[in-house]
Amino acid sequence: MRVGTGSGDVDVQGVNGSLSVHTGSGDIKAEGEAGGDWSVHTGSGRITVRLPSAASFDGFCRTSSGHITSAHAIAVHGTVGRGQMRGKVGKGGVLVDLQTASGNIQIE
Repeated sequence: MRVGTGSGDVDVQGVNGSLSVHTGSGDIKAEGEAGGDWSVHTGSGRITVRLPSAASFDGFCRTSSGHITSAHAIAVHGTVGRGQMRGKVGKGGVLVDLQTASGNIQIE
């Protein structure tokens, strides 16, 4: 599934597969099962992603101005920097790439 907008909030539910969401400015909420790679990017806004508690994926999160939180246990790869995290949830697998220039990132 692909969703894009120049400005405005995006709310995507019931995803079962790959996801690509990009907005220049606005909050993004996405919920579903990552059966393929997820790319969720906003220039300015919050990102909230809800995945099943038993999900396995490789995660990459970056925010220039905000915090990163996760309800999933993450085995961190490399160094955790200010506003950046790379790690594995469960056994790892598909990539969940979450990026915002200004805003918080939350994985539920």
